[in-house]
Amino acid sequence: MRGCLAAVLVLLSLSSPTLATTVIPPSFEEMVARAEVVFEGEVVDTRARTAAGGDGTVIVTDVSFRVSKVLKGTALSTLVLQFLGGDLGDQSLKVDGVPTFARGDRDVIFAVTSTPQVSPIIGLMHGRIRITADGFGGREIVRSFDGAPLQDVARIGARSQPALSGVPAMSLAALEAAITREVSRQAAEKEGRR
Repeated sequence: MRGCLAAVLVLLSLSSPTLATTVIPPSFEEMVARAEVVFEGEVVDTRARTAAGGDGTVIVTDVSFRVSKVLKGTALSTLVLQFLGGDLGDQSLKVDGVPTFARGDRDVIFAVTSTPQVSPIIGLMHGRIRITADGFGGREIVRSFDGAPLQDVARIGARSQPALSGVPAMSLAALEAAITREVSRQAAEKEGRR
């Protein structure tokens, strides 16, 4: 993974301030397996800064989350994730696919925290599940990273999603249960191989 980050940083020094990216969407099972931590959190701060990279410096954005629930791994009550890109004064670095956050955003995040990444979120942006209210009774529902209602975890990573559907978005509680079941299933499978 360090080689991947180094390659991106080399590209940064050679290219314009906007980078294109291509990502193969991971399945739900892949996201759970690859994530070191899965948590529910609220963005409490975002700060762009410069960081050493390659032959010079790059702009990164630190996003601070207040963690309300850990579904896999361990996390402190506040977790800071670093993303490549951001706006710093009159300088800007945009990386297509790297999500941006605003104070108050609520998300379920699937992340790698042990090594620097362009985006610590699994699948660049796919491991960000948005938490919103359904607008009718205040029930918490979930949406994919792009705001589309997430109707089933089987839809995560699907190449095509139905534009309009009578199926409502799944609840946050249903997503939590699905993640917990998959974490347990993968742990049992791993234990069975020993």
